[in-house]
Amino acid sequence: MINLGIIGYNKGNGHPISFSSIINGYDENNLKKYCDYPAIIKYLIKNKNKKHIKYFNVTKIFSNNKIISKKISKISKIDKVVNNINQLNDCDLILLLRDDLRENDKILKILLRKNKKIFVDKQISNSMKFINSIKKKKLILLSGSAVPFSNEIKKFKKKFKNKQIEWIKSYCPNTWLRYGRHLLDPIMLIKRSGVKNFKITQKKSYQDVIILEFNDNSYAKMVFKKNVNFNLKISIKLKNINKVETLIIKDHFSMFKNMLKKLEKLYLTSKNNNNIRLSKLFLDITKKYELF
Repeated sequence: MINLGIIGYNKGNGHPISFSSIINGYDENNLKKYCDYPAIIKYLIKNKNKKHIKYFNVTKIFSNNKIISKKISKISKIDKVVNNINQLNDCDLILLLRDDLRENDKILKILLRKNKKIFVDKQISNSMKFINSIKKKKLILLSGSAVPFSNEIKKFKKKFKNKQIEWIKSYCPNTWLRYGRHLLDPIMLIKRSGVKNFKITQKKSYQDVIILEFNDNSYAKMVFKKNVNFNLKISIKLKNINKVETLIIKDHFSMFKNMLKKLEKLYLTSKNNNNIRLSKLFLDITKKYELF
């Protein structure tokens, strides 16, 4: 069995609950009592309550808020709530499940000194210098968004394989800094074409609009709706020569499960699939338009 430690939590990110519950199973009473995310409760209960990742077991959790850590541990049957990162030393793999980037560099430096294998939720760091300094270690097995692992994206990608795409339009709740990778990652997976330019066409209190221009003269528009509730789903609209098609990411459970199965395979085969190119593109856009 591969023992995992979780590092969280930041406000608005329910991944410590969903990831650990998919791996360990969950206690339904505690899920309903302590989980503040109705969508997570809904998709966990909709699927079988069991261990979905064969060789993974979350045994420890650490966060800056011990009360929240205890609630998550009760929900997803995590054995121990620890007081500091050093107490994760006996874990084989660490899931860094924060998406605010504020403490990532500090946390990763500690873990890398200990030669820990790591998964990072969404963006690794807001410093390309830091990312370049750690990539040779190859200890970050996987990072980025789970959206490319969704069943919806898989079907979309297969359907439009080798077909000319004129444009992509995508929409997402939250800010570019928090959720940028949720649109950037699947778009780059679908397009598989180099980006020759990018620009921001709108930077408002209620939304940011970013355009990617590709080498084949197609483009992708990314719209980030700020200050909206999470009933707004991630959606992607695509036009090829013949027609326009839209997909909406609905099956979050399978999306996370597929990503965790990929992580399990990478661990078991001693490989990594950490896409530095996407991290760089994300930071180039972030810094040019001061989207911190």
